[in-house]
Amino acid sequence: MYVLLRKIITIIFFINLTSFSVYSQDSEADGVSTNSNGQSENLKNSSKPSVKSAKKANTKALFSPQIEWDQPEIKPTNKPKVHEVTLFGVTEKNIQVRVGRQILWVKTNEKNQKKIRKIPVKKLKIENKPIVDMKSDGSFTIKLRLPEGEVQVPVGLISGKQGARYQLVMYVKDKKIELKNQPKIYTECRYCIWLGAGFAYLAYQQDPPQDIKNVEYGAFGFPALSLRVRVKLLKDWNLRFAYHRLTGPELSSGDVTITDKSISWQHMGLEVDYRAISSFRLLGIKFDPALLVGVQNQDLPFLIQTSTNVFTIDSFKFNTASLGGMFFLNSHKIWYYEIFMRLQMAMSSSGDIKLSSGFAFDGSLGAIYRLGENIRLGMFWGGQYHTYKYEINAAPGAYSLLNSKIDLSLGYEF
Repeated sequence: MYVLLRKIITIIFFINLTSFSVYSQDSEADGVSTNSNGQSENLKNSSKPSVKSAKKANTKALFSPQIEWDQPEIKPTNKPKVHEVTLFGVTEKNIQVRVGRQILWVKTNEKNQKKIRKIPVKKLKIENKPIVDMKSDGSFTIKLRLPEGEVQVPVGLISGKQGARYQLVMYVKDKKIELKNQPKIYTECRYCIWLGAGFAYLAYQQDPPQDIKNVEYGAFGFPALSLRVRVKLLKDWNLRFAYHRLTGPELSSGDVTITDKSISWQHMGLEVDYRAISSFRLLGIKFDPALLVGVQNQDLPFLIQTSTNVFTIDSFKFNTASLGGMFFLNSHKIWYYEIFMRLQMAMSSSGDIKLSSGFAFDGSLGAIYRLGENIRLGMFWGGQYHTYKYEINAAPGAYSLLNSKIDLSLGYEF
């Protein structure tokens, strides 16, 4: 009798031990369950381990990769209250994303009673489109046809023999989807600062009404320095400050004497960006647009006459009002891009040089790489073109400037 009882206990213990090693590649990762917030839990370490296994658990970290979600897209279908849904997520590199065999559809009646229905994922597949589309950088999309109401989608993350499962809870409405208790993709900083250095080409023409022929200057200069700061004010409002300075080879002339030959140009701007339009996707690219309104202060090189056949490089200082727009492209990915465009209108000037009319264009392109949680590395191109009419001592003149620069910048976001 004792031997028979011992065998029964051994069999029960063996069944309980092996029940934790069951693995379903479609709906559940090895030894992992989910909690109420959809975060992963490791079942192998949730039971009470022995002293020996506890030591091993301390030396081996749990497999719990991070996953973040962007705002989903929703499109109508031919069936009422059924929509094509595209979920956008990002996880770590070299991790496979799977969707479980069935979803849970929670229906609530007029008496606020809930009824749960299980729907096979195969019935929700969009024709000629994969359910999961993975990219090498860890970003992925999940495409399904989902009914309106509360929907729970099991998502598995797999790396080799390790796995974790997340329960993605969402509310599908007529034209909107709400994700419940899910970490969102962090694409915007509250405070950002960028420092950059590079080289630039500067060309300017000046038609002065004084005793010298027209100035035509063009040369490459180094270094071209830049400082950019961004502060989040409100939900859709941000404040931006930028400072740029570049120097070029000295200006020389065989006809007259130039006492101060150094060429430099600096400008700074203060503006706000307003997210008047929500982000959207076009041809698989995510666009985050914003409207730019601000002011800029320009300090351009200007040749003036101090005495007979003696000239010097002075500053041509004035302010402009700027209006433009910007785009962030794929701001949720490791590599993302930015585009800025502005129109500047001259407002006022200081000193003996008086602006009568003029305008300017400026723009920039940037490619940015996320080095870590807070550090960014970017390569930027920027250019400006100015054309103005001015007066000096009641005599008219014309001025134009063209600039193109490339710099490598290091950014910190917090």
